[in-house]
Amino acid sequence: KIAERFKGVFPTMGPPMIVGNSTDQKYNDSLQSLLLVLAGYEHSVEENISKLLSAIDDPELALRQWQQAISAIKARMPPVLVRKLDDIIGTYEKALTEGVGSDPASTFSMRLTPRSL
Repeated sequence: KIAERFKGVFPTMGPPMIVGNSTDQKYNDSLQSLLLVLAGYEHSVEENISKLLSAIDDPELALRQWQQAISAIKARMPPVLVRKLDDIIGTYEKALTEGVGSDPASTFSMRLTPRSL
């Protein structure tokens, strides 16, 4: 599927969107580009798949996605639950910075069960 030439007038554009260097930003950017490819647009598939896989392999991605998700609901959660979750995530973050194992998520996954909360 190839795009057809636009015959209208383009609106005034704002400044370009700059993609950051954090893992979650790279993941979101490459995922969005690949979704555009699936929608029929031409784009560098190999480059975006490579970026996406690189972001998925980074253990920091889970931490960044968690931080984004929890920030939206943290104020409505019971303080005791927030403290417990913060402790668990703090341990995970510490393991990331200290380089404990190749997959810190597997080390702490057992702590994220409903029974422990």
